[in-house]
Amino acid sequence: MYVRRFVVNIEEHAEFQGMQQNAILIPRIDGKLGGWVRTIEQSYDPAETFKQIRETMIQLLDKYKNDGCPGIMTTLPRYETIANRKVIIGQGSTKDEILMMLLHEICAAAEQRSMLVQLFLGVERSWCGTAFPANDTARILKLTALFEAYSCPFELVVASELNNLDIVQAAWNFPNVHVGGLWWFNFRASTYRDSMQYRLEALPAIKSSLIVSDARCMEWSYGKILLIKRILSEFLWNQTEAGWIDQETAFQVAEDWLFRSAAKRYGI
Repeated sequence: MYVRRFVVNIEEHAEFQGMQQNAILIPRIDGKLGGWVRTIEQSYDPAETFKQIRETMIQLLDKYKNDGCPGIMTTLPRYETIANRKVIIGQGSTKDEILMMLLHEICAAAEQRSMLVQLFLGVERSWCGTAFPANDTARILKLTALFEAYSCPFELVVASELNNLDIVQAAWNFPNVHVGGLWWFNFRASTYRDSMQYRLEALPAIKSSLIVSDARCMEWSYGKILLIKRILSEFLWNQTEAGWIDQETAFQVAEDWLFRSAAKRYGI
């Protein structure tokens, strides 16, 4: 596979048998984020609890920064509020309002520490007993005020097919927004081809990565990367044959999508 490095979101996964170096760690904070929202919502003094949790969050990001983590990752539940509507947290604040104001604090802290904010979006868990991909035409739009307000880099990874175009539009409009690989529910050849077309037409290749996986073993990683490379080679060959790009550009796009964009984003 010619894999240079792995990037993981869980600390215990960073050590991997047989690798020359530990994986790069971008810790996931969604478990903490959900708990913070519930604690504030249930508090007798939501405003004061919000301030306390803000300090806890800042200390956590300081720890991650000191540990050499290039950023943090979180998933997000479906949210009805929008990032450009700031509110003062207090009695009567909704879960969504608390979530969005915490996201503002997280992005501000990440900006101050030059850290990446990686968002995994599009899986719903509250409608039934299993995770399910859900297209939401306003999912990315509701977050754009964060991309505008904070200069920290954002990486968007989505599980819902229609949102693949939305994240490309976000990366087109905001220089600090990058598009990541296609999450598990997007793992179909047709979805990859469509997404590659969106990205090739709209974005510099250095703003886009193709590989992301829920893999828990080398065999899974191997199979997925092999399939992605095959689809990529067929796509770029067809673009070259049709005269849209030349061979030199095809090689540069492949290198950026498979390695260089991620290496730059994660500080390798």
